[in-house]
Amino acid sequence: MTQTISIDKIVIYPEQRSLNPKQVANIRAKIRERGYNISYPITLDQFNGLVDGGHRLEAAKLEGLKDLPCVHLPEGISPIRHAIVCNEDGADTRKYDVFDYAELCYTLATKGRSGESIAQELGWKSPAMVTYYSNIKAKLHSSVWLLTRNSTLVNSDTNSLVNQELTLVNWRETHFRSILSCLPLNGSRDNATMRGQ
Repeated sequence: MTQTISIDKIVIYPEQRSLNPKQVANIRAKIRERGYNISYPITLDQFNGLVDGGHRLEAAKLEGLKDLPCVHLPEGISPIRHAIVCNEDGADTRKYDVFDYAELCYTLATKGRSGESIAQELGWKSPAMVTYYSNIKAKLHSSVWLLTRNSTLVNSDTNSLVNQELTLVNWRETHFRSILSCLPLNGSRDNATMRGQ
């Protein structure tokens, strides 16, 4: 059942995926033009922790809204898996990409969760995938990591080396080369870029 909650009562957990500024701006423009669409409530857990709707929440905050429609996640459903499914199904959302999984696995692991429990939460058969994704976050240079989180590098263009379909299933060195080619060099190779490479 849909309810309304004051925005200041919503709890944001550290494992919430990073927000994409362009996506927030797009949703914000829609809210400014038409108001918040109550057909898209955010999802909260029993403690009013955000499960799904981070971009909508941020856009609503920026537009000065005080309350949002919400639904509560039923007991016994994994909040992380629910959020991933919502992002696969939603119109104003994007599927989790390799960097979203890297950030999620890394964050959960650094908070003390075991690889087995993270894999189980995500519905994966092996904790090896957790290690695989965690290592992407752990081993990428910080300037490269920021580039991946603040750009549209991962996109739906099937001709791109860095697209949703490829990064969901098969991350390769060529993708990293594509990322590195986007780093600003300012006419010469600076130390941060060299370390990133």
